Amino acid sequence: MRSTMIALLGLAAATSFVACVDPQVHPAPEHIQPPTVQPQSTHETSHAQPAGNGAQPGNNTVYDKVMVLLSGIEHIPSTEEFKRAGSDDEVVAVLDSIARDKNAKLRHRANAAAGLGHYPRVDTRKTLEALISEEGLDEVLRRPSIKAYASAFGPDAVPLISKMLDHKDRGTREAALRSLAHIRTPAARQAIEARLKIESDDALRKLGQETLARWP
Repeated sequence: MRSTMIALLGLAAATSFVACVDPQVHPAPEHIQPPTVQPQSTHETSHAQPAGNGAQPGNNTVYDKVMVLLSGIEHIPSTEEFKRAGSDDEVVAVLDSIARDKNAKLRHRANAAAGLGHYPRVDTRKTLEALISEEGLDEVLRRPSIKAYASAFGPDAVPLISKMLDHKDRGTREAALRSLAHIRTPAARQAIEARLKIESDDALRKLGQETLARWP
C-alpha cells in the first residue's frame, strides 16, 4: 500500500511539470490578443494635385511642360517649343507667374522673362516693363527682360531701354546697347550716340562705336 501511494504521488508531480512547460497542455489565455496595426489615415498618404487649368504643378500640365523648357542651362526655347506646351494664354500665364515669383530659382525667372519675348501682348509688356524698372532687381533677371522687351516691342521699347544705358551695372548697359542695335531705328541710334559721349567703360564704348559703324 505504501509503495502504491508513493507511485501515485510521483505520477501526479510529473503530470504537473509537463503542464507547466508544454503550451499544448497549458495554452495562453484567450483574452491576450496580438496588437492591432491601425491603417494610415488617408490625409497622410494623399498626393492629390491642385486643381487648375494647367498653370499649376500637376501631372504633365502646361506648367510642367514649360518648367522643363525653362530648366535648360544654355538652351533657349523657341516659339514652337512653347506652342507645343500649351495655348498662348496658358503658356503666358505660366511664364508671367514664374518671372514674377521671388521664391522661384533665378535661372527659371530669367528664362521665363526671356520666354515672354515670344509674345508681344499687352500683359507681357506690362510684366517686362515692371521687371526692367524694378529697383533692386537682380541684374541676371533684368538683362533678359531688356532683350525680350526689345524683341517683342521693337521701336516702342526704345524709350525705356535707352534709360538702361545709364544703369550702374556694366552688363545691363551692354544688354541695352545690343538691344537698341537690334531695333535699329533713328531713335535707337541717337540713344547710343548720346551714351558714347559719357560712357566710361572702354570695352563698352568700343562696342558702341563698332555698332554704329555697321549701322545701315
